[in-house]
Amino acid sequence: MNHFRSKLTYSNVIATLALFLVLAGGSAFAASRLAKNSVGSKQLKANSVTSAKIKNGAVTGAKINLGTLGTVPSATNAAHATGADSAANATHATSAGTATEATKLNGLESATYLGRVAQALEFTPTASIPNSVATNLTPGGQLSITVPNGVQKVMAETAVSFAEPSAAVSTVLWIAESPETCAASTGLGFENRAFGSLSSTSPRDQVTQNVVFPVSPGVHSYLICVYGAGGTSSAFLRELTLQTVAGGPTG
Repeated sequence: MNHFRSKLTYSNVIATLALFLVLAGGSAFAASRLAKNSVGSKQLKANSVTSAKIKNGAVTGAKINLGTLGTVPSATNAAHATGADSAANATHATSAGTATEATKLNGLESATYLGRVAQALEFTPTASIPNSVATNLTPGGQLSITVPNGVQKVMAETAVSFAEPSAAVSTVLWIAESPETCAASTGLGFENRAFGSLSSTSPRDQVTQNVVFPVSPGVHSYLICVYGAGGTSSAFLRELTLQTVAGGPTG
């Protein structure tokens, strides 16, 4: 032991210490330099790779299991796009206002729904109404209206003001559709005829009637028909108005 101490010098200590440091440093350097492809899933701790340590753009769609993803927030209604393939030409809808059917309503031309109106109105001269004779009081003899395709009805309204009775007179008013005549006293208008009365104490009376006639396309003509029983009378207002009514789901 004394012999060993006698050989221990300052230079020997420094040399030994330097050797130790070199060997230790080399080992640490070797430990910090891992071999290529030597680190795998076994070497990684759970939850050790955070989003901050992943390079932007490093994870692509091919690396994602789409089945693990939920609904994208902004695509809440994406499920409604099942038939989106049929919208390949959706960009052409910019001018949808000019689409072939855009001018039609319920399959009918839009003009069908534009009510067509015809009217005949006369105040003077007064018209004489003989006793017990069906009489045509239509200004001009008759009133016609053209019915377009798609129209199924014509609404007819008439009003007559009776006056100047020679006695107590019972009056009757109805609309006849040509070729029916007033003398025939038949038809839809006659079946729904309106009644009035005149007397010396009530010498004036206005009677009205509204009838909806089923029609087909074409020209249709109508008459104001009156009848007075019990004496003669006269009429100073005769009015007839016709209007087309488009057909539809509710008629």
